[in-house]
Amino acid sequence: MTLTSALHTATNALLVTQSGISVASSNVSNAGTEGYTRKTLSTDSVVLSGYGAGVTSGGVTSSADPFLTASIVEQSSDAGEANVIAMYLDWLQQGLGSTSSETNLTADVASLVSELQSLSTTPESDSQAALVVSAAEDLAQELSTQSSNIQELRDQANNDIAQSVSDINQSLEVIDQLNEQILLANSQGTSTLDLEDKRALELEKLATELDISYFTTSDNQTYVYTSSGQPLVDSQVHELSYDPAANVDAAMTYPGGFDAITLNGKDITEDISGGELGGFIALRDDILPEQQETLDVMAHSLISEINAVYENGVAYPAPATITGTESFTGADAFSATGEVRVALVDSEGSLQSYQDVDLSALATIDDVVSALDSITGISASLSSDGNLLIESDDPSMGIGLSQLDSAVGGDADSFSSYFGVQQFFTGTSASDIAVSETLKNDPGSLATGQLDTSATLTVGDNVISVGDSSISEALYDVMTSSTTLGSTTDTYESYSADYVATVAQDAANAQTTADAEQLSLDNLKTELSNKTGVNVDEELAYITQLENQYAAAAAIIDTLQSLFDELISTVR
Repeated sequence: MTLTSALHTATNALLVTQSGISVASSNVSNAGTEGYTRKTLSTDSVVLSGYGAGVTSGGVTSSADPFLTASIVEQSSDAGEANVIAMYLDWLQQGLGSTSSETNLTADVASLVSELQSLSTTPESDSQAALVVSAAEDLAQELSTQSSNIQELRDQANNDIAQSVSDINQSLEVIDQLNEQILLANSQGTSTLDLEDKRALELEKLATELDISYFTTSDNQTYVYTSSGQPLVDSQVHELSYDPAANVDAAMTYPGGFDAITLNGKDITEDISGGELGGFIALRDDILPEQQETLDVMAHSLISEINAVYENGVAYPAPATITGTESFTGADAFSATGEVRVALVDSEGSLQSYQDVDLSALATIDDVVSALDSITGISASLSSDGNLLIESDDPSMGIGLSQLDSAVGGDADSFSSYFGVQQFFTGTSASDIAVSETLKNDPGSLATGQLDTSATLTVGDNVISVGDSSISEALYDVMTSSTTLGSTTDTYESYSADYVATVAQDAANAQTTADAEQLSLDNLKTELSNKTGVNVDEELAYITQLENQYAAAAAIIDTLQSLFDELISTVR
Protein backbone atom coordinates (compact mmCIF):
# COMPACT_ATOMS: atom_id res chain seq x y z
CA MET A 1 0.00 0.00 0.00
CA THR A 2 1.36 3.40 -0.95
CA LEU A 3 1.46 6.36 1.43
CA THR A 4 -1.26 8.03 -0.66
CA SER A 5 -3.61 5.09 -0.42
CA ALA A 6 -2.88 4.79 3.30
CA LEU A 7 -3.74 8.48 3.74
CA HIS A 8 -6.97 7.98 1.78
CA THR A 9 -7.91 5.01 3.98
CA ALA A 10 -7.22 6.90 7.22
CA THR A 11 -9.15 9.97 5.99
CA ASN A 12 -12.17 7.82 5.14
CA ALA A 13 -11.99 6.23 8.57
CA LEU A 14 -11.95 9.70 10.11
CA LEU A 15 -15.03 10.82 8.14
CA VAL A 16 -17.01 7.65 8.83
CA THR A 17 -16.19 7.91 12.54
CA GLN A 18 -17.33 11.55 12.56
CA SER A 19 -20.62 10.47 10.96
CA GLY A 20 -21.02 7.71 13.54
CA ILE A 21 -20.46 10.16 16.39
CA SER A 22 -23.02 12.52 14.87
CA VAL A 23 -25.65 9.75 14.62
CA ALA A 24 -24.97 8.51 18.15
CA SER A 25 -25.09 12.06 19.53
CA SER A 26 -28.45 12.58 17.85
CA ASN A 27 -29.68 9.38 19.49
CA VAL A 28 -28.64 10.61 22.92
CA SER A 29 -30.20 14.04 22.44
CA ASN A 30 -33.50 12.44 21.32
CA ALA A 31 -33.58 9.73 23.97
CA GLY A 32 -36.59 11.42 25.60
CA THR A 33 -38.35 12.36 22.36
CA GLU A 34 -41.66 10.52 22.03
CA GLY A 35 -41.76 8.23 19.02
CA TYR A 36 -38.05 8.59 18.20
CA THR A 37 -36.34 5.39 17.07
CA ARG A 38 -32.64 4.62 17.42
CA LYS A 39 -30.63 5.34 14.27
CA THR A 40 -27.56 3.39 13.23
CA LEU A 41 -24.80 4.24 10.76
CA SER A 42 -24.06 1.20 8.63
CA THR A 43 -20.53 0.76 7.25
CA ASP A 44 -19.00 -1.26 4.41
CA SER A 45 -15.39 -2.32 3.94
CA VAL A 46 -13.61 -1.09 0.80
CA VAL A 47 -11.62 -3.60 -1.26
CA LEU A 48 -9.36 -2.53 -4.10
CA SER A 49 -7.48 -5.07 -6.22
CA GLY A 50 -8.14 -7.71 -3.61
CA TYR A 51 -6.71 -5.64 -0.79
CA GLY A 52 -8.56 -3.87 2.04
CA ALA A 53 -8.78 -0.16 1.40
CA GLY A 54 -10.56 1.08 4.51
CA VAL A 55 -14.21 1.77 5.24
CA THR A 56 -17.10 3.72 3.79
CA SER A 57 -20.51 4.77 5.10
CA GLY A 58 -23.48 2.68 4.02
CA GLY A 59 -26.07 5.19 5.20
CA VAL A 60 -28.22 5.67 8.30
CA THR A 61 -30.92 3.10 9.14
CA SER A 62 -33.71 3.11 11.72
CA SER A 63 -34.57 0.42 14.25
CA ALA A 64 -38.27 1.02 13.61
CA ASP A 65 -40.50 -2.08 13.67
CA PRO A 66 -43.50 -1.56 11.34
CA PHE A 67 -45.26 -4.73 12.50
CA LEU A 68 -45.04 -3.80 16.17
CA THR A 69 -46.10 -0.26 15.32
CA ALA A 70 -49.16 -1.64 13.52
CA SER A 71 -50.07 -3.63 16.64
CA ILE A 72 -49.78 -0.49 18.77
CA VAL A 73 -51.99 1.45 16.36
CA GLU A 74 -54.65 -1.25 16.55
CA GLN A 75 -54.46 -1.53 20.34
CA SER A 76 -54.61 2.26 20.73
CA SER A 77 -58.15 2.20 19.29
CA ASP A 78 -59.29 -0.48 21.72
CA ALA A 79 -57.74 1.28 24.71
CA GLY A 80 -59.09 4.67 23.67
CA GLU A 81 -62.66 3.41 23.50
CA ALA A 82 -62.44 1.41 26.74
CA ASN A 83 -60.93 4.31 28.68
CA VAL A 84 -63.63 6.86 27.82
CA ILE A 85 -66.45 4.40 28.55
CA ALA A 86 -64.91 3.57 31.94
CA MET A 87 -64.47 7.27 32.71
CA TYR A 88 -68.09 8.12 31.91
CA LEU A 89 -69.58 5.18 33.79
CA ASP A 90 -67.50 6.14 36.82
CA TRP A 91 -68.96 9.65 36.62
CA LEU A 92 -72.46 8.16 36.40
CA GLN A 93 -71.82 5.94 39.41
CA GLN A 94 -70.46 8.81 41.48
CA GLY A 95 -73.59 10.85 40.77
CA LEU A 96 -75.84 7.95 41.75
CA GLY A 97 -74.25 7.13 45.09
CA SER A 98 -73.25 3.77 46.52
CA THR A 99 -75.61 0.96 47.48
CA SER A 100 -74.92 1.74 51.16
CA SER A 101 -75.58 5.47 50.81
CA GLU A 102 -78.44 7.05 52.76
CA THR A 103 -79.17 9.47 49.94
CA ASN A 104 -79.48 7.25 46.90
CA LEU A 105 -82.55 6.21 44.93
CA THR A 106 -83.17 3.05 46.94
CA ALA A 107 -83.01 4.94 50.22
CA ASP A 108 -85.58 7.44 48.95
CA VAL A 109 -87.97 4.64 47.96
CA ALA A 110 -87.53 3.04 51.38
CA SER A 111 -88.22 6.37 53.08
CA LEU A 112 -91.51 6.85 51.22
CA VAL A 113 -92.55 3.29 52.05
CA SER A 114 -91.82 3.89 55.72
CA GLU A 115 -93.73 7.18 55.86
CA LEU A 116 -96.76 5.67 54.08
CA GLN A 117 -96.79 2.81 56.56
CA SER A 118 -96.84 5.29 59.42
CA LEU A 119 -99.60 7.31 57.75
CA SER A 120 -101.74 4.19 57.43
CA THR A 121 -101.83 3.92 61.23
CA THR A 122 -102.36 7.67 61.79
CA PRO A 123 -104.35 8.92 58.77
CA GLU A 124 -105.59 11.94 60.69
CA SER A 125 -102.05 13.28 61.31
CA ASP A 126 -101.21 16.35 59.24
CA SER A 127 -97.57 16.15 60.34
CA GLN A 128 -97.32 12.58 59.10
CA ALA A 129 -98.96 13.58 55.84
CA ALA A 130 -96.29 16.26 55.48
CA LEU A 131 -93.58 13.61 55.98
CA VAL A 132 -95.13 11.49 53.23
CA VAL A 133 -95.21 14.44 50.84
CA SER A 134 -91.61 15.33 51.75
CA ALA A 135 -90.43 11.74 51.15
CA ALA A 136 -92.27 11.68 47.81
CA GLU A 137 -90.61 14.97 46.81
CA ASP A 138 -87.19 13.52 47.69
CA LEU A 139 -87.87 10.46 45.53
CA ALA A 140 -89.14 12.53 42.60
CA GLN A 141 -86.18 14.89 42.93
CA GLU A 142 -83.71 11.99 43.00
CA LEU A 143 -85.21 10.52 39.83
CA SER A 144 -85.12 13.93 38.17
CA THR A 145 -81.55 14.54 39.34
CA GLN A 146 -80.34 11.19 38.02
CA SER A 147 -82.09 11.84 34.72
CA SER A 148 -80.41 15.24 34.57
CA ASN A 149 -77.03 13.65 35.34
CA ILE A 150 -77.46 11.22 32.46
CA GLN A 151 -78.41 13.98 30.03
CA GLU A 152 -75.48 16.11 31.18
CA LEU A 153 -73.18 13.16 30.45
CA ARG A 154 -74.81 12.74 27.03
CA ASP A 155 -74.28 16.45 26.42
CA GLN A 156 -70.64 16.07 27.44
CA ALA A 157 -70.27 13.08 25.10
CA ASN A 158 -71.88 15.15 22.35
CA ASN A 159 -69.29 17.91 22.85
CA ASP A 160 -66.49 15.34 23.14
CA ILE A 161 -67.55 13.92 19.78
CA ALA A 162 -67.07 17.38 18.27
CA GLN A 163 -63.64 17.73 19.91
CA SER A 164 -62.63 14.25 18.78
CA VAL A 165 -63.64 15.07 15.19
CA SER A 166 -61.51 18.22 15.41
CA ASP A 167 -58.53 16.24 16.79
CA ILE A 168 -58.92 13.63 14.04
CA ASN A 169 -58.92 16.29 11.34
CA GLN A 170 -55.81 17.86 12.85
CA SER A 171 -54.00 14.48 12.83
CA LEU A 172 -55.03 13.88 9.24
CA GLU A 173 -53.50 17.24 8.26
CA VAL A 174 -50.27 16.40 10.09
CA ILE A 175 -50.00 13.00 8.37
CA ASP A 176 -50.64 14.59 4.99
CA GLN A 177 -47.99 17.25 5.64
CA LEU A 178 -45.48 14.60 6.71
CA ASN A 179 -46.24 12.66 3.53
CA GLU A 180 -45.42 15.76 1.51
CA GLN A 181 -42.19 16.39 3.46
CA ILE A 182 -41.11 12.78 3.00
CA LEU A 183 -41.80 13.00 -0.73
CA LEU A 184 -39.71 16.16 -0.94
CA ALA A 185 -36.88 14.65 1.10
CA ASN A 186 -36.81 11.60 -1.16
CA SER A 187 -36.53 13.80 -4.22
CA GLN A 188 -33.62 15.67 -2.61
CA GLY A 189 -31.86 12.50 -1.49
CA THR A 190 -32.01 13.41 2.22
CA SER A 191 -32.99 11.13 5.11
CA THR A 192 -36.69 10.65 5.86
CA LEU A 193 -36.22 8.54 9.00
CA ASP A 194 -37.12 11.22 11.57
CA LEU A 195 -40.13 12.23 9.49
CA GLU A 196 -41.24 8.60 9.40
CA ASP A 197 -40.95 8.45 13.21
CA LYS A 198 -43.22 11.49 13.51
CA ARG A 199 -45.71 9.97 11.09
CA ALA A 200 -45.86 6.70 13.02
CA LEU A 201 -46.47 8.65 16.23
CA GLU A 202 -49.27 10.63 14.59
CA LEU A 203 -50.87 7.40 13.35
CA GLU A 204 -50.90 6.14 16.93
CA LYS A 205 -52.48 9.41 18.09
CA LEU A 206 -55.11 9.18 15.35
CA ALA A 207 -55.91 5.56 16.23
CA THR A 208 -56.60 6.60 19.84
CA GLU A 209 -59.48 8.65 18.44
CA LEU A 210 -60.69 6.30 15.72
CA ASP A 211 -60.23 2.73 14.52
CA ILE A 212 -58.23 2.98 11.30
CA SER A 213 -56.41 0.95 8.68
CA TYR A 214 -53.42 2.17 6.67
CA PHE A 215 -50.67 1.15 4.27
CA THR A 216 -47.50 2.72 2.91
CA THR A 217 -46.95 3.01 -0.83
CA SER A 218 -43.77 2.29 -2.77
CA ASP A 219 -42.91 5.99 -2.72
CA ASN A 220 -43.23 6.07 1.10
CA GLN A 221 -46.67 7.71 1.27
CA THR A 222 -48.98 6.49 4.04
CA TYR A 223 -52.68 6.31 3.13
CA VAL A 224 -55.23 6.11 5.95
CA TYR A 225 -58.79 4.72 5.96
CA THR A 226 -61.61 4.23 8.42
CA SER A 227 -62.21 0.66 9.56
CA SER A 228 -65.08 0.50 7.04
CA GLY A 229 -62.76 1.48 4.18
CA GLN A 230 -63.59 5.18 3.76
CA PRO A 231 -60.47 7.20 2.77
CA LEU A 232 -59.13 9.71 5.29
CA VAL A 233 -55.73 10.44 3.74
CA ASP A 234 -54.71 9.47 0.23
CA SER A 235 -53.52 12.03 -2.28
CA GLN A 236 -55.44 14.54 -0.17
CA VAL A 237 -57.09 14.92 3.23
CA HIS A 238 -60.74 13.91 3.68
CA GLU A 239 -61.97 15.65 6.82
CA LEU A 240 -64.80 14.56 9.08
CA SER A 241 -67.61 17.02 9.83
CA TYR A 242 -69.92 17.27 12.84
CA ASP A 243 -72.14 20.01 14.24
CA PRO A 244 -72.88 19.34 17.94
CA ALA A 245 -76.37 19.93 19.30
CA ALA A 246 -76.70 23.04 21.45
CA ASN A 247 -78.93 21.33 24.03
CA VAL A 248 -79.37 17.65 24.84
CA ASP A 249 -82.41 16.09 26.50
CA ALA A 250 -83.81 12.60 26.93
CA ALA A 251 -85.91 12.86 23.77
CA MET A 252 -82.86 13.46 21.53
CA THR A 253 -81.63 10.46 19.59
CA TYR A 254 -79.54 9.61 16.56
CA PRO A 255 -80.77 9.66 13.91
CA GLY A 256 -83.42 12.32 14.21
CA GLY A 257 -82.09 14.59 16.94
CA PHE A 258 -78.31 14.68 16.62
CA ASP A 259 -76.57 15.62 13.39
CA ALA A 260 -74.65 12.96 11.53
CA ILE A 261 -70.86 12.68 11.43
CA THR A 262 -70.10 12.99 7.74
CA LEU A 263 -67.14 12.19 5.50
CA ASN A 264 -67.20 13.49 1.95
CA GLY A 265 -70.85 14.40 2.57
CA LYS A 266 -71.79 10.83 3.56
CA ASP A 267 -73.17 9.88 6.98
CA ILE A 268 -70.63 7.53 8.58
CA THR A 269 -71.86 7.74 12.20
CA GLU A 270 -72.93 4.11 12.38
CA ASP A 271 -69.77 2.96 10.56
CA ILE A 272 -67.45 4.43 13.19
CA SER A 273 -66.01 1.96 15.66
CA GLY A 274 -63.23 1.96 18.21
CA GLY A 275 -61.20 4.82 19.56
CA GLU A 276 -62.45 7.58 21.79
CA LEU A 277 -64.86 8.73 19.08
CA GLY A 278 -66.48 5.30 18.92
CA GLY A 279 -66.74 5.31 22.72
CA PHE A 280 -68.37 8.74 22.82
CA ILE A 281 -70.92 7.70 20.19
CA ALA A 282 -71.74 4.48 22.07
CA LEU A 283 -72.19 6.44 25.31
CA ARG A 284 -74.39 9.12 23.77
CA ASP A 285 -76.58 6.83 21.68
CA ASP A 286 -76.67 3.48 23.48
CA ILE A 287 -75.12 3.13 26.94
CA LEU A 288 -76.49 6.26 28.63
CA PRO A 289 -79.95 6.09 26.97
CA GLU A 290 -80.27 2.56 28.38
CA GLN A 291 -79.71 4.00 31.86
CA GLN A 292 -82.27 6.72 31.13
CA GLU A 293 -84.78 4.08 30.03
CA THR A 294 -84.35 2.24 33.33
CA LEU A 295 -85.17 5.41 35.28
CA ASP A 296 -88.06 6.29 32.97
CA VAL A 297 -89.64 2.86 33.44
CA MET A 298 -89.60 3.35 37.21
CA ALA A 299 -90.81 6.96 37.08
CA HIS A 300 -93.63 6.25 34.63
CA SER A 301 -94.80 3.29 36.69
CA LEU A 302 -94.75 5.34 39.90
CA ILE A 303 -96.75 8.13 38.28
CA SER A 304 -99.40 5.85 36.79
CA GLU A 305 -99.71 3.36 39.66
CA ILE A 306 -99.71 5.89 42.50
CA ASN A 307 -102.09 8.22 40.67
CA ALA A 308 -104.44 5.34 39.82
CA VAL A 309 -104.90 4.81 43.55
CA TYR A 310 -104.75 8.41 44.67
CA GLU A 311 -107.30 9.79 42.20
CA ASN A 312 -109.99 7.96 44.19
CA GLY A 313 -108.85 9.59 47.42
CA VAL A 314 -110.59 12.32 49.36
CA ALA A 315 -108.93 14.48 51.98
CA TYR A 316 -110.55 15.10 55.34
CA PRO A 317 -111.98 17.69 55.27
CA ALA A 318 -112.62 17.60 51.52
CA PRO A 319 -111.25 20.52 49.45
CA ALA A 320 -113.63 23.26 48.33
CA THR A 321 -111.91 23.51 44.93
CA ILE A 322 -110.46 20.88 42.63
CA THR A 323 -108.28 22.08 39.73
CA GLY A 324 -107.05 20.04 36.77
CA THR A 325 -103.63 20.33 35.14
CA GLU A 326 -104.58 19.39 31.57
CA SER A 327 -105.65 22.15 29.18
CA PHE A 328 -108.71 22.07 26.90
CA THR A 329 -111.11 24.31 25.01
CA GLY A 330 -114.85 24.00 25.41
CA ALA A 331 -115.25 22.83 21.83
CA ASP A 332 -112.78 19.95 22.18
CA ALA A 333 -114.34 16.58 21.45
CA PHE A 334 -114.94 14.27 24.40
CA SER A 335 -115.46 10.52 24.17
CA ALA A 336 -115.90 8.27 27.18
CA THR A 337 -117.78 5.40 28.75
CA GLY A 338 -118.84 4.68 32.31
CA GLU A 339 -119.59 7.02 35.18
CA VAL A 340 -117.72 9.25 37.62
CA ARG A 341 -119.14 10.14 41.05
CA VAL A 342 -119.00 13.77 42.18
CA ALA A 343 -120.17 14.54 45.72
CA LEU A 344 -120.57 17.63 47.88
CA VAL A 345 -119.85 17.06 51.58
CA ASP A 346 -119.64 19.23 54.67
CA SER A 347 -116.63 19.57 56.96
CA GLU A 348 -117.71 16.47 58.90
CA GLY A 349 -117.95 14.30 55.80
CA SER A 350 -121.75 14.36 55.64
CA LEU A 351 -123.22 14.08 52.13
CA GLN A 352 -125.01 17.19 50.85
CA SER A 353 -125.53 16.19 47.23
CA TYR A 354 -124.00 13.93 44.61
CA GLN A 355 -124.34 12.67 41.07
CA ASP A 356 -122.97 9.72 39.13
CA VAL A 357 -122.29 11.49 35.84
CA ASP A 358 -122.88 9.36 32.73
CA LEU A 359 -119.85 10.22 30.64
CA SER A 360 -121.06 8.36 27.55
CA ALA A 361 -123.74 10.99 27.05
CA LEU A 362 -121.20 13.82 26.73
CA ALA A 363 -119.63 14.83 23.39
CA THR A 364 -117.55 17.93 24.17
CA ILE A 365 -115.63 19.45 27.04
CA ASP A 366 -118.41 22.03 27.34
CA ASP A 367 -120.83 19.12 27.88
CA VAL A 368 -118.64 17.86 30.71
CA VAL A 369 -118.52 21.29 32.34
CA SER A 370 -122.30 21.68 32.03
CA ALA A 371 -122.95 18.25 33.55
CA LEU A 372 -120.76 19.03 36.55
CA ASP A 373 -122.17 22.50 36.92
CA SER A 374 -125.68 21.07 37.17
CA ILE A 375 -124.89 19.24 40.42
CA THR A 376 -126.52 20.98 43.39
CA GLY A 377 -124.06 23.20 45.26
CA ILE A 378 -121.27 22.73 42.73
CA SER A 379 -119.97 25.04 39.99
CA ALA A 380 -117.73 23.95 37.11
CA SER A 381 -115.84 25.92 34.49
CA LEU A 382 -112.64 26.12 32.47
CA SER A 383 -109.92 28.43 33.75
CA SER A 384 -108.18 30.96 31.52
CA ASP A 385 -105.55 28.25 30.91
CA GLY A 386 -108.19 25.73 29.90
CA ASN A 387 -107.95 23.72 33.15
CA LEU A 388 -111.08 22.12 34.61
CA LEU A 389 -112.29 23.85 37.81
CA ILE A 390 -114.80 22.17 40.13
CA GLU A 391 -115.81 24.41 43.04
CA SER A 392 -118.16 24.29 45.98
CA ASP A 393 -120.64 27.17 45.98
CA ASP A 394 -120.25 27.23 49.77
CA PRO A 395 -116.59 27.56 50.81
CA SER A 396 -117.32 25.56 53.96
CA MET A 397 -118.28 22.56 51.86
CA GLY A 398 -115.93 20.20 50.06
CA ILE A 399 -115.86 18.08 46.91
CA GLY A 400 -115.06 14.40 46.60
CA LEU A 401 -114.55 12.29 43.48
CA SER A 402 -114.73 8.58 42.80
CA GLN A 403 -113.72 7.26 39.38
CA LEU A 404 -116.19 4.36 39.36
CA ASP A 405 -115.89 2.78 35.87
CA SER A 406 -114.99 5.93 33.93
CA ALA A 407 -112.87 5.37 30.80
CA VAL A 408 -112.01 8.43 28.73
CA GLY A 409 -110.37 8.67 25.31
CA GLY A 410 -108.45 6.11 23.32
CA ASP A 411 -106.27 5.20 26.31
CA ALA A 412 -109.33 4.61 28.53
CA ASP A 413 -108.00 6.98 31.19
CA SER A 414 -110.00 7.53 34.34
CA PHE A 415 -111.87 10.84 34.58
CA SER A 416 -109.31 12.33 36.99
CA SER A 417 -106.35 11.13 34.97
CA TYR A 418 -107.77 12.60 31.77
CA PHE A 419 -108.35 16.03 33.29
CA GLY A 420 -105.33 15.92 35.61
CA VAL A 421 -107.30 16.32 38.83
CA GLN A 422 -106.64 14.64 42.18
CA GLN A 423 -103.09 13.65 41.12
CA PHE A 424 -100.29 12.67 43.48
CA PHE A 425 -97.47 12.85 40.92
CA THR A 426 -97.27 14.93 37.75
CA GLY A 427 -95.09 14.31 34.70
CA THR A 428 -94.48 11.37 32.41
CA SER A 429 -90.86 10.32 32.97
CA ALA A 430 -87.85 10.62 35.25
CA SER A 431 -86.96 13.98 33.76
CA ASP A 432 -90.19 15.71 34.83
CA ILE A 433 -91.71 13.63 37.65
CA ALA A 434 -92.82 15.84 40.54
CA VAL A 435 -95.25 15.91 43.43
CA SER A 436 -98.38 17.87 42.49
CA GLU A 437 -98.39 21.56 43.32
CA THR A 438 -101.52 21.05 45.43
CA LEU A 439 -99.73 18.65 47.77
CA LYS A 440 -96.50 20.66 47.84
CA ASN A 441 -98.40 23.81 48.77
CA ASP A 442 -100.65 22.07 51.31
CA PRO A 443 -99.32 18.69 52.52
CA GLY A 444 -102.23 18.49 54.95
CA SER A 445 -104.58 18.09 52.00
CA LEU A 446 -103.13 14.63 51.31
CA ALA A 447 -106.02 12.22 50.82
CA THR A 448 -105.87 9.15 53.05
CA GLY A 449 -109.45 7.87 52.63
CA GLN A 450 -112.01 7.67 49.86
CA LEU A 451 -115.58 8.51 48.99
CA ASP A 452 -118.26 5.90 49.71
CA THR A 453 -118.76 3.87 46.52
CA SER A 454 -122.07 2.24 47.45
CA ALA A 455 -124.50 1.91 44.56
CA THR A 456 -126.70 4.67 46.00
CA LEU A 457 -126.04 7.32 48.62
CA THR A 458 -128.43 9.19 50.90
CA VAL A 459 -128.06 12.86 51.73
CA GLY A 460 -126.94 13.15 55.33
CA ASP A 461 -124.93 9.91 55.25
CA ASN A 462 -121.33 10.10 56.38
CA VAL A 463 -119.45 9.34 53.12
CA ILE A 464 -115.89 10.22 54.26
CA SER A 465 -114.34 9.87 57.70
CA VAL A 466 -111.28 11.18 59.50
CA GLY A 467 -110.04 7.70 60.38
CA ASP A 468 -110.26 6.26 56.87
CA SER A 469 -106.82 4.98 55.84
CA SER A 470 -107.89 3.00 52.81
CA ILE A 471 -106.00 5.20 50.32
CA SER A 472 -102.80 5.44 52.40
CA GLU A 473 -102.89 1.66 52.80
CA ALA A 474 -103.42 1.21 49.07
CA LEU A 475 -100.50 3.56 48.35
CA TYR A 476 -98.33 1.53 50.72
CA ASP A 477 -99.39 -1.66 48.91
CA VAL A 478 -98.41 -0.11 45.56
CA MET A 479 -94.97 0.78 46.90
CA THR A 480 -94.31 -2.63 48.44
CA SER A 481 -95.96 -5.01 45.94
CA SER A 482 -94.32 -6.41 42.83
CA THR A 483 -95.34 -4.68 39.63
CA THR A 484 -94.35 -4.85 35.98
CA LEU A 485 -91.29 -2.67 35.39
CA GLY A 486 -90.17 -2.96 31.80
CA SER A 487 -89.28 -6.58 31.20
CA THR A 488 -89.18 -7.47 34.90
CA THR A 489 -91.64 -7.83 37.76
CA ASP A 490 -90.32 -6.37 40.97
CA THR A 491 -90.94 -3.99 43.84
CA TYR A 492 -89.79 -0.39 43.44
CA GLU A 493 -87.26 -0.77 46.24
CA SER A 494 -85.75 -3.91 44.75
CA TYR A 495 -85.80 -2.45 41.24
CA SER A 496 -84.02 0.71 42.36
CA ALA A 497 -81.49 -1.30 44.37
CA ASP A 498 -80.77 -3.45 41.31
CA TYR A 499 -80.33 -0.31 39.22
CA VAL A 500 -77.85 1.24 41.66
CA ALA A 501 -75.95 -2.05 41.93
CA THR A 502 -75.96 -2.58 38.16
CA VAL A 503 -74.54 0.88 37.49
CA ALA A 504 -71.80 0.22 40.05
CA GLN A 505 -71.04 -3.19 38.53
CA ASP A 506 -71.05 -1.80 34.99
CA ALA A 507 -68.58 0.88 36.08
CA ALA A 508 -66.34 -1.72 37.72
CA ASN A 509 -66.48 -3.99 34.66
CA ALA A 510 -65.73 -1.09 32.34
CA GLN A 511 -62.73 -0.10 34.45
CA THR A 512 -61.46 -3.69 34.45
CA THR A 513 -61.74 -3.77 30.66
CA ALA A 514 -60.03 -0.39 30.34
CA ASP A 515 -57.20 -1.48 32.63
CA ALA A 516 -56.68 -4.65 30.60
CA GLU A 517 -56.69 -2.80 27.27
CA GLN A 518 -54.35 -0.12 28.59
CA LEU A 519 -52.01 -2.76 30.02
CA SER A 520 -51.85 -4.47 26.63
CA LEU A 521 -51.06 -1.14 24.99
CA ASP A 522 -48.43 -0.28 27.59
CA ASN A 523 -46.79 -3.70 27.13
CA LEU A 524 -46.62 -3.21 23.36
CA LYS A 525 -45.13 0.26 23.81
CA THR A 526 -42.58 -1.12 26.26
CA GLU A 527 -41.65 -3.85 23.80
CA LEU A 528 -41.27 -1.28 21.04
CA SER A 529 -39.22 1.01 23.28
CA ASN A 530 -36.92 -1.84 24.25
CA LYS A 531 -36.46 -2.76 20.62
CA THR A 532 -36.27 0.64 18.96
CA GLY A 533 -35.64 3.14 21.74
CA VAL A 534 -32.36 4.73 22.75
CA ASN A 535 -30.26 3.26 25.58
CA VAL A 536 -28.23 6.27 26.65
CA ASP A 537 -25.58 4.22 28.44
CA GLU A 538 -25.01 2.09 25.35
CA GLU A 539 -24.85 5.15 23.11
CA LEU A 540 -22.36 6.91 25.38
CA ALA A 541 -20.19 3.79 25.45
CA TYR A 542 -20.41 3.63 21.66
CA ILE A 543 -19.45 7.31 21.35
CA THR A 544 -16.41 6.63 23.53
CA GLN A 545 -15.47 3.75 21.23
CA LEU A 546 -15.87 6.01 18.19
CA GLU A 547 -13.77 8.72 19.82
CA ASN A 548 -10.98 6.19 20.30
CA GLN A 549 -11.30 5.16 16.65
CA TYR A 550 -11.25 8.80 15.65
CA ALA A 551 -8.11 9.40 17.69
CA ALA A 552 -6.45 6.36 16.13
CA ALA A 553 -7.32 7.52 12.60
CA ALA A 554 -6.01 10.99 13.41
CA ALA A 555 -2.78 9.47 14.79
CA ILE A 556 -2.33 7.50 11.57
CA ILE A 557 -2.76 10.69 9.56
CA ASP A 558 -0.17 12.43 11.76
CA THR A 559 2.26 9.55 11.20
CA LEU A 560 1.66 9.61 7.44
CA GLN A 561 2.22 13.37 7.47
CA SER A 562 5.60 12.80 9.13
CA LEU A 563 6.48 10.17 6.54
CA PHE A 564 5.47 12.51 3.72
CA ASP A 565 7.64 15.25 5.23
CA GLU A 566 10.63 12.90 5.54
CA LEU A 567 10.16 11.67 1.96
CA ILE A 568 10.07 15.19 0.59
CA SER A 569 13.15 16.13 2.60
CA THR A 570 15.06 13.11 1.27
CA VAL A 571 14.15 13.91 -2.33
CA ARG A 572 15.36 17.46 -1.94
